[in-house]
Formats: sequence, structure tokens, C-alpha cells
Amino acid sequence: MENSSITETHAMTQAEALKKNYDYVKSHFDELLNLYRNKYLLVFDEEPVSSYDTYEAAATQGVRQFGPNSGFLVHYMTESAVLNFVAASRD
Repeated sequence: MENSSITETHAMTQAEALKKNYDYVKSHFDELLNLYRNKYLLVFDEEPVSSYDTYEAAATQGVRQFGPNSGFLVHYMTESAVLNFVAASRD
């Protein structure tokens, strides 16, 4: 039971971090769009980290730099609505 509690706490922390990063992009969208249009923006700790030409490059760097369950966000910066998918390990 104790391990389950630790996992749930970690997952909630990851979800909270992801939401904060998403809210950051939403609240600074126009500014970020001007800087990173048509790029995949890596966001961590409510700050833009870097931008990439592909999702794979941004996600790979996010995992390398912050870990797979850290709540980093990769957001494609375009004026059209884009769905963002996040996969988290359940290990």
C-alpha cells in the first residue's frame, strides 16, 4: 500500500507540473508564438527551455534534461488549435 501512495503522489506532482507549464503557454501565447512560430517548444518549470523542428527532438531533450516523469511540456507553436499528447510511465 505504501508504494501505491508514493506513486500516486508522484503522478499528482507530475500532473500539477504539466498543468502549470500548459497554463504558462496559454497565458504567454502571443509572445511565445512570435518567438517560436511553427516550432516545438520545450517548457519546464513555467519557462521556455528551447525550440525544435520536430516533436521527437523536443521530447527526447525533455527526457534527457528533466526525466520522463518530470511534467515538462512540448507544445507546437501555431495559431491553429493543436492537440498535445503526453505519455507517462506507469512504472
